[in-house]
Amino acid sequence: MRLRFVTYNIHQCFGGLDAVANTLRALEPDVATLQEVSNIGGDQAVALAAELNMTPATGPNLFFDGGWYGNATLSRFPVASSRNHDLSVPGREPRGCLELILEAAPGPLRVFNAHLGLRAHERRRQARRLTQLAEGSAPRILAGDFNDWSRRSVCPSLSRHLGACRPLRSFPARLPLFALDRIYHDPPLRLLRISTVPSPASDHLPVLAEFDW
Repeated sequence: MRLRFVTYNIHQCFGGLDAVANTLRALEPDVATLQEVSNIGGDQAVALAAELNMTPATGPNLFFDGGWYGNATLSRFPVASSRNHDLSVPGREPRGCLELILEAAPGPLRVFNAHLGLRAHERRRQARRLTQLAEGSAPRILAGDFNDWSRRSVCPSLSRHLGACRPLRSFPARLPLFALDRIYHDPPLRLLRISTVPSPASDHLPVLAEFDW
């Protein structure tokens, strides 16, 4: 089976929800992990899922103005379970990882959707926590905005437990310089290709990976 997987920081649809939907529609993902999603002024995850005929799951991390802000995962496969894990570091912005088990044709697929902090010490702690969360049965995909600005990754524990797709420059969208948005995976998923896609819909570019499963 071919699996098309996208990770995309949509920046609260600042370029317009239609623009984000059109970008995702063109990529034809089976699964999309989204960061910086909000339901203030309208539930972006639900609206995007409806536009793409996918099932949404949400992981709120920050609550304000009567709404929430966090991660969301869209899937063409049935969602067997969904759980949001707290990755917050005291004194820093709340962060989280949304874990889903999807019922795909070859079998269950565990998907982790994370958005890490801006400080290196945050990311090291959060990466260790992610390594613990991802323990267990394969196949697994861990993706999201890792905010890893340095050439030397602060998330080495993840690479030791899960294979890392080649990091691609995805931020800022107009002149990509930094590989902030990343995808980790393990067998039996075999990476066929990975690319970024130009889009004006966010300040990040979406990263598309295609796997053979």
